[in-house]
Amino acid sequence: MNTVIFIRNLFIKRLGVVIKAVMMVVLMALWCAYPAAAAVTASDDVDFNAANAKNLMDDGFHQQALELLRRAPMQTDAEIAEVLLLTSRLYCVMGSPKSSIGPLKSAAALLGADDFGLLLEQTRVYLAMGEIKAARAWLDKLNKKSSLSSNDKLARVLLAARIEQAVGNTLEAITLLGATKNSEPLTLARADVLEASGSVGDARNGLKDFLKSHPRSGRVLLAAGRLSEQLDEREAAKSFYQKALAAFKEAGDRSRLPVIEQRIERLSHERAPTAVTPTPPISTPPISTPAPLPAPLPVPLAPTEPITANTPKVLPQKLQSFPFSAGTRLVTGSGVLVDQGRRIITNRHVVAEGRNFYVRNALGDMSAARVEKLGSNDDLAVLVLDKPFLADKALRPDQFGKARSGASIAVMGFPLSDMLGSNTPSITNGIVSKATGMRDNVETFQVSAKMNKGNSGGAVFDQTGNLVGIAVGKLDLVKIMQGEGYLPEDVNFAIHSERIGQLGIATRMNGASGKALSLEELYQQYIGTVVLVAGEKGQ
Repeated sequence: MNTVIFIRNLFIKRLGVVIKAVMMVVLMALWCAYPAAAAVTASDDVDFNAANAKNLMDDGFHQQALELLRRAPMQTDAEIAEVLLLTSRLYCVMGSPKSSIGPLKSAAALLGADDFGLLLEQTRVYLAMGEIKAARAWLDKLNKKSSLSSNDKLARVLLAARIEQAVGNTLEAITLLGATKNSEPLTLARADVLEASGSVGDARNGLKDFLKSHPRSGRVLLAAGRLSEQLDEREAAKSFYQKALAAFKEAGDRSRLPVIEQRIERLSHERAPTAVTPTPPISTPPISTPAPLPAPLPVPLAPTEPITANTPKVLPQKLQSFPFSAGTRLVTGSGVLVDQGRRIITNRHVVAEGRNFYVRNALGDMSAARVEKLGSNDDLAVLVLDKPFLADKALRPDQFGKARSGASIAVMGFPLSDMLGSNTPSITNGIVSKATGMRDNVETFQVSAKMNKGNSGGAVFDQTGNLVGIAVGKLDLVKIMQGEGYLPEDVNFAIHSERIGQLGIATRMNGASGKALSLEELYQQYIGTVVLVAGEKGQ
C-alpha cells in the first residue's frame, strides 16, 4: 500500500512539473508572436493581477495582457490553472479560438470538468467559433451553478449578453445587463452591444452619462474616446483620451499609457475633416422577438486525461495577429470570402486609401492580400489572398440572390474593428425597405438594419442564406443635408449582388427559396465567410 501511495504522489508531483513546462511553452510561443510588445507594454515591475489582465483583453490591449501573463507566479496548482484559463481567453479575443483547446485541456486536468471558470471559458470558445447553440448549452450549465461570488455572477451575465449581442438580439442583451448606472463592466458591455447594433451615438452617450457620476473611470473614458473617433468628433476624442491618461496615471496603471499617448499624438497632428457628421438620434433598433432557447446539445466536456510529455504538440506555436506596429493609422472594414477561398469582395472605399492589406476571419485564418480590381461604377473591390482560406467557407456561385422590397435580411460584418479589438462578426436584422437607392439608383438598395463604418464591405443575406448585397454603410449625412435640404434618419444602403459579376466573380442568382434560417443559423453558417479587412492608411 505504501508503494502505491508513493507512486501516486510521485505521479502527481511530476504532473504538476509537466503542466508548468507546458505553460512556459505556451506563453513563450505567445510572446514570440509579439516581437514589438515590449515597446508598448507596462514596466516589468507591475505585479500580475488576473482582473487587470481580463480588463486589458476586453479593452483590446492584448499585448499588455500577455505581458502580465508572462509575470504570473504559477507556483501552485490554482495559480497554474488561472493562467491556463487566461491564456485560453487571450487566444479567443485574438481571433484564434481553436488554439484555446490546449490550455483548456491542461486546466481541466487541474480543476475538473465541472469548475465554473472552466465552463465559462469553454462557453467563450464556442461563442468565438460561432457555435451558438453549443455556447447556449454551456451557458445553461453555468446558470445551474449556485453559491457563486458576485464576480462570477457578473461574468456569467456579461457572457450571456455577449451571446445575444453576437446574433443581433440587442434588446435581449440590454435586458440581461439590467441597470448599469453604478457598474463599470455593465456600462461598457451595454456600450458594446449598442455599438455592435450600429447605435454608436447612443453607445457614446451612455458612457457620458456614467462619467457624470464616475468621472475618473479610465476604461469608460477610453471607450468614450474611441467611440468619439468613430463619430469623427476628434476634439472630443482627444479630450476623453487625455482624461483617461490622467485617470490611469492616478490609479498607477501604466500598461495603457503608451497607446493612449500615441492616440492623442495622432489626433493632434491629423487634419480635421471639413464637416462633421452629427451624432445619430438615439433610438431602439427594431428587434424581432427572440425565439425560445434551443435544447442544449450533447456537447462533450473538455478532455480530462492526464497531461503527458506529448501535450505541447497540440498547442499552437504561433498566434495570428495583424502585423501592424503600434500607433499605425489603419483603414478597416469587412469583406466576403468567394472563389473557393481565394478572393475577398469588399467596398472600394475600404481599400482605396490603404496599403499592405491583411484579411482575417473569426476562426483564426489570416493572410496578406492585394487589391486585384476596383469597381469603376460601383463601390466594390476584389482582394486576392496570398494564402487561400478554406474553400468550404467561401460562398459558392449558387449562393447569391436578389434583394426584394419588404424581404427580411441580415447584415453581417465587423462593426467594432476600428481598433481591431473585435475578432468575431456581429449580425443585425432588418428588411429591404426599398429595392433602389438614392434617386432610384437601381445598382443599390436601402435597408433598415443598422450599420456603422466597420460594416462597410460586409454581407447582406436573405432569410435562406443567399448573399443579396454588399453593405456600403451609412450615408454621408452632412453631404445629403447640404445637397438635398433634409437630413434622413438612419439610412443605410447596400450594393445589389448582381453587380459583383462585373468584377469577374462567378455568380448565379438563386431565388429566395428553401428553409428560412434563424439569425443564429446564419451566424454559425457564415462566421468563417465574413472577414475583417485591415490595412495601413496611405499618406
